Amino acid sequence: MRVFYVLLCFVALINIAYGVDRCKRATRQCEVIDSTTGEKSLVDYDNCRQFCCGSAIHDRDVNIECCGNATVGRPYNKSIEICCTWQVEYQVHNKSNGTSWAEKQFCCGTDVFSYSEAKSCCHSHLQKPEAFMHHSEMCCAGVKQYAGNTAYSSCCGTASYDRRNSSCPCNDGVVAFNIPSDVAYCCYSNDRTVMGPYNTLTEGCCNGVGYNEATEFCCGNLIGNSATQMCCSGTIIDIQSVDIGHQCCVLADGGFAVYDPTTQLCCGGTVQDFPSDEFFCCDNEVFSKSLGDACCNGRPYNTSGSVCCAGVIAIGNGCCNGVPYYTDNMVCCNGAFSVGPIAGDSCCNGIGYFANEFTCCSNVLEERNLTISSCCVDQPFDSSIETCCGSRVYANPQIQINHTHFETSHHTRCCGDWSNDETLVPYDYNTQTCCNGVIVDLGGLTANTAQCCGTQLMNPETQICCGGIPIDIASTSEECCSGQVIDTSSDICCSGTVSAKPAENAVCCDCKSSFIITGTVGINSSNEICCNNEVPASLDGNLPNQTICCNGIVQPKPTETYTCCGNLTMDSTSHVCCGGIPQSVNGVAVEQALCCSGVLQTFNGTGFTCCGVTAMDPTLEICCNDQPRSLNGIEPAEAFCCGDGCINANLYWCCEGRQYRKGRPGVNVSGRTCNI
Repeated sequence: MRVFYVLLCFVALINIAYGVDRCKRATRQCEVIDSTTGEKSLVDYDNCRQFCCGSAIHDRDVNIECCGNATVGRPYNKSIEICCTWQVEYQVHNKSNGTSWAEKQFCCGTDVFSYSEAKSCCHSHLQKPEAFMHHSEMCCAGVKQYAGNTAYSSCCGTASYDRRNSSCPCNDGVVAFNIPSDVAYCCYSNDRTVMGPYNTLTEGCCNGVGYNEATEFCCGNLIGNSATQMCCSGTIIDIQSVDIGHQCCVLADGGFAVYDPTTQLCCGGTVQDFPSDEFFCCDNEVFSKSLGDACCNGRPYNTSGSVCCAGVIAIGNGCCNGVPYYTDNMVCCNGAFSVGPIAGDSCCNGIGYFANEFTCCSNVLEERNLTISSCCVDQPFDSSIETCCGSRVYANPQIQINHTHFETSHHTRCCGDWSNDETLVPYDYNTQTCCNGVIVDLGGLTANTAQCCGTQLMNPETQICCGGIPIDIASTSEECCSGQVIDTSSDICCSGTVSAKPAENAVCCDCKSSFIITGTVGINSSNEICCNNEVPASLDGNLPNQTICCNGIVQPKPTETYTCCGNLTMDSTSHVCCGGIPQSVNGVAVEQALCCSGVLQTFNGTGFTCCGVTAMDPTLEICCNDQPRSLNGIEPAEAFCCGDGCINANLYWCCEGRQYRKGRPGVNVSGRTCNI
C-alpha cells in the first residue's frame, strides 16, 4: 500500500511539473490597444485558451478564428460567417445557407460572391480583386469593365471593347474605336517607340501616327497638309493654291522646283518638257512608255509579262531569292520554291499550299474545305459551324426554327466547369444560357432579362432565388431569408433568422458587439435599442437619439457631444476618458488635456507628451525611465538618457550609467557595456 501512495504522489508531481511547463510554453504576448485611451501595452495571455486578434485578447472557441491578424482584425464564427482578406484589409460576411456548388460563397478581395449570381472574380496582383457580372462585364488585366454584351467583347489592356466595330491592333491597351479589326492595323515609328492604330481603308501610317490620305501626306516622317503643302525629297514645303496638283523636283544642285506633271517630267535633277502620261524617267534618262512602264538597272520593261530580279529583266511576275517565277502556279517559301505535290498561294512550315483548300495549324497541313478557317490549338476547324471549347472541337448545336425545321447555330459560347476544359461544350446564346456550368433553355425569356438561380433559370420580375431554387412571388415585399420566402411587411430577416416584425420601421438588432452570435431579432427602433450582445433593450421613454449603448449598458445621451467611456457616458467637450472613467478637464481645452497612464494632466501645451504619469514638453525635457529630465540646452535629437540625467550623444558615451567624453585622451571604455 505504501508503494502505491509513493507512485501516486510521483505521478502527481510529474503532472504538476508538466502542467507548469505547458503553461509556460503557452504564454505569449499581445500588443493590446486600450479602447478608451488608445494606449498600447504588451499583455501576456494563455495561447491554449486565448488568442490575439485585432490588438485585443479573446477567448478561444471551437468555431472562433481571427479574420485578419494580431494587429488588425476581428474574431469571427466560421460556422456561420466567412472571412475575406486582401493585403491588410479584411471583412466578415454572413454565410449563406445554400448547399449546392453554385450557391457556395467565394471570396473576391474582401467581398463574397457565388456563381448563382452569374458572377466571377476579377483577380489582380496590383489592385484589389472585384466580383463582376460575366454576362455584362469583362475582367481586363485585373480591372472590371462594363461591356454590355460579353458575347461580342474583348479586352485591350485594362479596357473592354466591342469587336464588331472596334479593335486593339497595337495590343498596347489603346482601343481603336470605330475601326473594325479587318481594316485596323498598328502604325509603328521607325524606332518602334511610338505606335498608334489606323484605318487601312482611309488612312496611312507615318512614323507611328495615322493620317487621312484624302487630305494629308507623309513626308520625312512628318505629316503635311495636301491643300497648302508639298513633299520634296523628305522636306515639307509650302505651296500656292495655283500649285495644287503639281509635283516637286529635286534639282541637281539640291534645290527644289515645282512642275506640272501633265506637261513636264522630273528626271536627272532637271525639269524637262515631256508629258508624264507618255514618258517616264529611268535612272536619270527619259524613255517613252511604249518601251515599258518600269525600270530595271537603267532599262525600261513591261510589268505585264516581265519582272526585274537582281537587276535582270526576265519572264514572270515575282522573284524568289533573285530567281523569276509566276506566282499563280508556284509559291516561294523561305526564299525557295515549295516542293511537293502542290504549288499553292501560301506557306506552312516551308511547304506551299492553297489557303482555300488546306488549313495550317501549328505548322501542320490538313486538307479541308472550310467556310471560315480557324485553329483550335493544333486542330483546324470551321468556325462558321463548329466551336472550339477548351482544346476540343464540337459541332455547333442545332436550333429548332419550327416543328420540322432545324438550323445550325452561328452564335455560340462554351459552358461547363472552366477548371476542367473537358467539360466545356458549346451552346447557342440567343436561345440558351449557361447557369453555373449547366446549359438552360431561355424559353420565353431573353438573355437580357433572365437570371440564373443555381443551375436553373428564373424571371426576376416574378420570381426570387431562394436556396438555389426559383420561387414564384406574389408581391415585391417577399424576399428570401435562409432558404425560405418571407413577407417583409410582417416579418424581418436578421442574419438569417426570421422573426415577427415588431413595427413598420423595425430594424435588426445586429450590433456585432460580440463575435459570439447569440441570434439576432427585429426591434422597434422607436422604443428599443440594440445593446448587450445584440439583445434589444428598452429606451425607458427616451428618444432613440437620446440614448447610447456603452459596453452593453443603455445610458442617456443628452446631447450629440456625449460619448461612451467604459460603461458610462460623458460630455466629450468637457471630459476626457482616462483610465476607463470620465475625468473633467476643469475648464481647460480638451485639446490641452493628456491622459498619462490613467492620470489626467491639464494646463499643457498642445505639443506636450506623456512620460509615465506626467506630462512634459519634449522641446525642453527627455523621458528617462518614466521620469522627465531637463535637456539642459541639448538638442532633443542629440539627447540620450544616462544615469539620472541626459547627455549629448555626439560628445559622450554612456557606459553603465556613467558618461565618458568621446575622443578624450586617456578615456578607455573597453570591456564596459556602453549604450551608444
